[in-house]
Amino acid sequence: MLNSLPEEILTEIFVRLPVKTLLIIRSICKTWNTFITDNPNFTQFHLHSYKNNSENNLLLSRECNSWKNFMVVRDTNTFTKVSHLDATNYLKVGYVDNILKEQVVVPRTYEEIAYLSTDDCNLVGYVDGVLLIHTHNPCVNRGFNRILLWNPSIRKVFQVPPCNANAQNKTDINFGFGYDQVSNEYKVVAVDMKYCYSKTRVYRLGTDSWSFAKEKRSYPIIPKLFLKKFSSTTNFEGAIHWLGSDGRRRKSRYSHLLRFDLTTEAYTCIKLPDVEFKEYRKQPPKRFLSVLDRKLAILDIGVANVCIWVMENNGTTNGCSWTKQYNVDLRVQKFLYLKENGELLFYRKFQELLSYDFRNQQMKKLGRQSQQIIDFVDTYKESLVLLGGYI
Repeated sequence: MLNSLPEEILTEIFVRLPVKTLLIIRSICKTWNTFITDNPNFTQFHLHSYKNNSENNLLLSRECNSWKNFMVVRDTNTFTKVSHLDATNYLKVGYVDNILKEQVVVPRTYEEIAYLSTDDCNLVGYVDGVLLIHTHNPCVNRGFNRILLWNPSIRKVFQVPPCNANAQNKTDINFGFGYDQVSNEYKVVAVDMKYCYSKTRVYRLGTDSWSFAKEKRSYPIIPKLFLKKFSSTTNFEGAIHWLGSDGRRRKSRYSHLLRFDLTTEAYTCIKLPDVEFKEYRKQPPKRFLSVLDRKLAILDIGVANVCIWVMENNGTTNGCSWTKQYNVDLRVQKFLYLKENGELLFYRKFQELLSYDFRNQQMKKLGRQSQQIIDFVDTYKESLVLLGGYI
């Protein structure tokens, strides 16, 4: 009876189910397996409709102790552990000669990825539940750098083929990952800073191929920026953003925002607000990029002060402006994450984890993390991306 349900009814039922359940029910019939595995429209619909995703009530964190790295899902409000992503068995489903085969397998975990890459495992971006990971191990893959896409919800790893046998190992190449809503495809971007963006390559997962970006140059001509190696990216409004510096020294403070539009494949350069050194005891603050109230935000974190700027027009024109949203006296030893609702997650001394709500001006203690160190936090999205087609 269930097999005869219209596709619209199946969709309404399936988008309410967690990813783990969807992976298991693929074994009920071949039609359901095809619908869940090979349907990009359903993948996007589930991603944006599933209750846990739309409510943003879970966080994904990378944590490490003295002997290993691992990924953990935590509650957004209390930061208590919900699940350990390296400790779950999943049901693998496949068809051989039109006969359904299934077996329980231990999936690919972050611990395995990190082990294969020794201690050089950088999280570059996180989009739609998929992590872009840059790894390097001189004993693996002929010592070449590897670009991996890993979806922790389905425990699937996809290795992006090298964009160029020589170029991919250069130190002046930065990577980004995002979703083009117009073409309905995911793209990996390789920015070659040596050639000032003119030789940017784009890998399209749908066609499994690299090509040069559509827009070879951007007007007006943007300055040459220095990007930190393996610098993390922020995806917003269909574009990838990097923090960069126009200073001659690579350690100069961030002064510009480099924006790559995933649809037009063109760059935009946006100047960041000037630092008011009098507020930071003549010490330049550390800068971070985030999203606040559906606007791009810059966090200037000093020794005892935090200032947040928001961009008013999302950088779509050269006349963008920055507005100082918050400016508070706050001691932050290590910034972890800024929630879109204005709550800052950070470390203070002695591994004390806290959150500060800028709207209500309230501090909340989340306990001490004495056994492990957290170095990455983002909103956790259950996703089927990479499930079908990328093997």
